[in-house]
Amino acid sequence: MNVLIVDDFQTQRIYTKGAFESLDVQIYEAENGKNGFELAQKILFDLILTDKEMPVMDGFEMTAKIRKDTKNKSTPIVMISSRVDAKKNARKNGISGWITKPFDRDDITKIIQKYCLEMLDTKYKVLLIDDVNMQTTIWAQMIKMPKFSFDEAHSARKALKMMREKDYDAVITDYLMPEVDGLRFTKKIKSMPEFKHIPILMISTEKEIENQAPELGVSHFFSKPFNPIEVKNCLKQIVGK
Repeated sequence: MNVLIVDDFQTQRIYTKGAFESLDVQIYEAENGKNGFELAQKILFDLILTDKEMPVMDGFEMTAKIRKDTKNKSTPIVMISSRVDAKKNARKNGISGWITKPFDRDDITKIIQKYCLEMLDTKYKVLLIDDVNMQTTIWAQMIKMPKFSFDEAHSARKALKMMREKDYDAVITDYLMPEVDGLRFTKKIKSMPEFKHIPILMISTEKEIENQAPELGVSHFFSKPFNPIEVKNCLKQIVGK
């Protein structure tokens, strides 16, 4: 799928792109309406996000030209602007939707859900478990892949609760955690008929437990710091076939 982001500020484009980072999407960028229009003449987009006020050609002018003379006449075009006074003229200028600055990435997600739901199509769900909140967030960033979504739990107790509420295709857990460590958690999961089929990957600095891990049901063991490519390939092999 193709998405065009048009904004004269690079930092704003980078921030907007972040909302698509876990999706199987090709992002194109333009720094003004003229460049955006030129791209729209060549490429069919599934969604266009544009600022209003830009040099050379503003968002309204670009949209009018796209609607008149490109293959993107029917493509959803969403304006991102702090100029709320201009919102009342958005529809008649060909704008499909509006996001008011400042905005957060959830606002972009809502737009995707409204106009391009298939972008959010996820085939595989993976649960990440570590008692350090930031660690699971880093893992999710390192191993993000198209068609994979990642949820985070920060204790074995929370992870078990989440597994009872949602079907997961794989679990990635740390070993060292308070209350219940990764091996004890794995042993418990593998003793439960409803979960014993789920592959469990373990990530740890404790190399000495690597030999014990398979006996308790761990499918694959990775030493910290791990190679993201190895973890991605492993996930593809065990659940992404």
